[in-house]
Amino acid sequence: MGTRILRAGLLCAALAWCANALAWSPSPPEREEQQDLKVYAAPDGSYRVAVPKIWQLNWTAATPGGAPSELQLIAPSESGLQHTSISIIHYAAAHRTPERYLRDLMNPGFGSKNDVPGTPTATTVAGQRATALDVATQRYPVLGMAGDPVAALQRSVVAPESAGFFVLRYDVPQQLVAKYQPYFALVLDSFAPNAHSAPAAEPIPAAEYAVYEAFFRAQAPRLPNGPQFFEDVPRGRTLVSETLTLGKHAAQPDWPGSDLGGVSADMTADYRA
Repeated sequence: MGTRILRAGLLCAALAWCANALAWSPSPPEREEQQDLKVYAAPDGSYRVAVPKIWQLNWTAATPGGAPSELQLIAPSESGLQHTSISIIHYAAAHRTPERYLRDLMNPGFGSKNDVPGTPTATTVAGQRATALDVATQRYPVLGMAGDPVAALQRSVVAPESAGFFVLRYDVPQQLVAKYQPYFALVLDSFAPNAHSAPAAEPIPAAEYAVYEAFFRAQAPRLPNGPQFFEDVPRGRTLVSETLTLGKHAAQPDWPGSDLGGVSADMTADYRA
């Protein structure tokens, strides 16, 4: 009875996904891929999700330094450059934002300059707002190994919460997208963050986010012993007050004095803020 219900759940999830706003059209799983499911509870207690029993599961815990936790599901029938995986990545630290994550995907940097991002699409996960983004990419053989590149797709669904966010990612060769899409649909449909993973408030407005983006795009200081003007703030995603000052000297009430050429009091207040 339980097996029939689980299999029915897989079929329902696949059918529901076909009708959603993303308008994907996956084919049914092949007969040998039809399998029982189980409910997986994240070791850190952040969510539960239904997963295929015979897929390989790898769990990586979050680190004190802010690295996210990750559950990776690997399809059993593919290997090498043809591997297919579904991941649930949880950025629990409040200093990471879903807006920045999506912006980074849409502006590939060194090492991913050949990636071609699509257009972000509004969707829902666990009844809450989320954003989906497809990125066309290439998989290359390991250095020194022969073989042709494989065209692949990375489909990310970014779901904000009150502090941090989840990324549900589908990483698959282009020719296998339809074959494994029902399993990604199952993960999306069954994903259930726990009660403490409350939905986030409204996203940061575009105009406000543009200010943050320009600020964090600044390069590292050019002069180690000079005042740290805004254009010299070190590149990073978090700010500690000491990184914006000159240590104890800047903590003095009369700073900056003449250090910045007689800056007005309101500008000094803005700098401190």
